[in-house]
Amino acid sequence: MTTKPHRNEFEKAIKTINLQFKPPIAMSAPYQKVLLIGATSGICPIADQRDLTLVGIGLALAEKYAETGTHVVAVGRRRQQLDALADKYPGKVSVKIFDISALEKIPQFVEEVIAEHTDLGCVFLNR
Repeated sequence: MTTKPHRNEFEKAIKTINLQFKPPIAMSAPYQKVLLIGATSGICPIADQRDLTLVGIGLALAEKYAETGTHVVAVGRRRQQLDALADKYPGKVSVKIFDISALEKIPQFVEEVIAEHTDLGCVFLNR
């Protein structure tokens, strides 16, 4: 049985691509601890409250930092989602419930966070 010419070209192209493929470089984090405000924005429950599909830039960034060894202080309005994040990365995620749109409460929030986490290296506002 002979192979069709276009199939040989396709197989060559696939082999070339595979040889050139390099796995992505892992994200490095220069910070030991990051305060991430907006860690639950974009998280939406699908089906029911027990089965959450977690989406959103804030969550993805929190997970990426936790995976690289950075401790994340995750801030958001939704306790259930923050607790799920902390459960997924035990010892790497601390949670703080706060609604950043409550402008009058921001000074108190800042004082609490600074008192609880004196070693913050970065503040990331994802709103």
